[in-house]
Amino acid sequence: MARILVVHPEDGPRAFLEARAGRHHDALAVRDVAAAVKSLTKYRPELIIAHASAKRPEALDLLKQLKREGAAVPVIVIAETSGLPVQPSAMKLGAADFVEYPVEQETLDKAISNALLKDKDAHGRIPPICDEEAAANLSELETSLNKRMQCFAGKNQVF
Repeated sequence: MARILVVHPEDGPRAFLEARAGRHHDALAVRDVAAAVKSLTKYRPELIIAHASAKRPEALDLLKQLKREGAAVPVIVIAETSGLPVQPSAMKLGAADFVEYPVEQETLDKAISNALLKDKDAHGRIPPICDEEAAANLSELETSLNKRMQCFAGKNQVF
């Protein structure tokens, strides 16, 4: 169970997101970026869910603040369809994911899981490799071993 900080300026959506995130995790909701920055040291969230829109780009301000302070907390940005112009900026500033309203429980759970997994992978765990990477690594290993083998009867046959 992870600690998740929800940042949203409006009471209703903030409570909604806190309840959604709180179904599987420990969630705390705050109103603005200043409260979120204060909560970083007290609450020590493992993930932040922040609201952004074209009129209110709080999530972008939060991402900039986190970058300045060197805080390595993944941030999921949630926005209405009208907030889509914010998406490229949010991703450039290091957002872990971008989710559109209305947010289904399954979509939010998946975004949270992916962000937490990416964060753990970035902090020392070895990420799983895909089949192509495994085949390429095996091919390199075979080539290296073939070069070192002493072949008596023919290519790649060791007696």
